[in-house]
Amino acid sequence: MVLCYGDQLTYKNLKSLKEMRSREAEPERFAFTVGKPGFFHVSMAMVNAVMRCNWGRVGGREPGCLSRFAAVLGRSRVDAQAMDFQASYRLIDHVLRGYIAAGLMARASLRAGFTISTIPALKDWIRVNDWTALVNDIIVYYFSFSKVAWQRKMADEKALAQYEIQRNIIMAKRKSDRSTDDTYFISKAGKMAFVRRHSVTQRDKVLENSILFMMQALLAVDFQQSMRKGAVGRLEVDIKMMMFCFHGCGKTNYAQLLREREFDRRSTWTKEYHYIDIRNNIICTGRRFTGIDECLEHVNRDISDSYNPRDTWQSQ
Repeated sequence: MVLCYGDQLTYKNLKSLKEMRSREAEPERFAFTVGKPGFFHVSMAMVNAVMRCNWGRVGGREPGCLSRFAAVLGRSRVDAQAMDFQASYRLIDHVLRGYIAAGLMARASLRAGFTISTIPALKDWIRVNDWTALVNDIIVYYFSFSKVAWQRKMADEKALAQYEIQRNIIMAKRKSDRSTDDTYFISKAGKMAFVRRHSVTQRDKVLENSILFMMQALLAVDFQQSMRKGAVGRLEVDIKMMMFCFHGCGKTNYAQLLREREFDRRSTWTKEYHYIDIRNNIICTGRRFTGIDECLEHVNRDISDSYNPRDTWQSQ
């Protein structure tokens, strides 16, 4: 058995090759190969999903979007497609730490009764107070999956209340006195248009986007750090949540890939097989761990750089 780690396209091509050669002889059907998602490429896909969902308009015209932070911080190598993985990851990590620090200062100010606006002041307050209660407050307020949906529902209810007030005024008129706009307003289409238009004005979109970004970015950063430290248990937990994140971000191929891996892990893998898979997916490279597919990327790059017989990019 040969474990083949790579990206989603490698897994797809290997699966298609095995299906195409299913009637061939034993050596030619590649039955001895097993395709696996490489953790490094999963991390790259997660960073790409975070960048695509939170990049915003070009030029940083939306407050709270990553393109605005990239322009302010001077990160010229970062784009919405996350072509430079390391630069994109550093931007996500930087913005996430800033959001968490701002959240800590905001919640600590409410508990202290005065404004805490600097990191040294926050450290001084935490030093003499119960920091565990502050962290729990942050988790409940900012990292609740239902908070954004609850805020949108409250905005819809306020917009609906405004609609009912104006609708009652129109319904009090006689039908002959109602204008064309009044007739459209009390219709179902007019109701939906009014609620949708006024619901946006009632919502705090900056807070909603920041909460959604922190949830996605925390997952991307934790997966990368867990892979570097060799924390196998945290990787397994992150993969379960990544399935839903990939599905919501439109990366359905990676969502299906991780879902198949999770199904196989629960239903068909033995303990020995799981041990072999997880110990081969991440390897130790001195002081840290890394994905084996990342090592293969470096090997391929070294080969392409060293083997260039005609000194052209085509032969390379």
